[in-house]
Amino acid sequence: MASVIGRDVPGGQVLELLDAHEIAPHLWADSTRPTTNKTRFILRGQLRPDRFDFESKAPIPGEAAKYLAACPIGDCLLIQDYGKGVCTTSLLRSLLSRATAANVPVLVDPARGRDWREYEGCTVIKANRIEATEALGCHVGDPPAMMARRLAIRQGCHVVVTAGELGLWWSDGRAVRRVPAVSVQVRDVCGAGDTVLATLGLVLATGGTIGAGCRLAAKAGARQVRCIGVAPAC
Repeated sequence: MASVIGRDVPGGQVLELLDAHEIAPHLWADSTRPTTNKTRFILRGQLRPDRFDFESKAPIPGEAAKYLAACPIGDCLLIQDYGKGVCTTSLLRSLLSRATAANVPVLVDPARGRDWREYEGCTVIKANRIEATEALGCHVGDPPAMMARRLAIRQGCHVVVTAGELGLWWSDGRAVRRVPAVSVQVRDVCGAGDTVLATLGLVLATGGTIGAGCRLAAKAGARQVRCIGVAPAC
């Protein structure tokens, strides 16, 4: 796992969690910015939409970007762009170039409002309905199948569009396929998008197809939203 943390208590907790799960950390510690920390409210057992965050959206310094650009890529590269200043243009360009040269699949979860041309060269872009709508400049009520196909043609890669209880759609620019959502009682949507991206990456890294990845991702996403907090992806 590669990212940027602050030299603070939440940053130390991230390191402890990675160590407990035997995940190799490639984290740049920056004393000038806090570790992103999200706090949500639960009232009488029900998760409320209210939350307050401690974070910085300032672009990371060049030294941090160079450090992250040199981190091991592995068998699959997952880029979760939260729009917090970590995924700078130069960092994306470097990572995508290295992954392409190594023939490693790259999966991207885009930041809202970002120009998708900066993800050029990736294998899969996984976007929710709002992100896809903004990227196309269309209406949120437009069919997700149309969004997936148009974006796949424009980007030259597979595009997966998730639409909550409606399921997800994926396209290679020609065919469009839908995977229905698994019917569950939703308690917390936090982490659902991360789970879908991680599951897709796991399947592609082990030689599976995008279709198989989408089917497994739909099941993993349903498992995630049934829980309050974070559940294992698989």
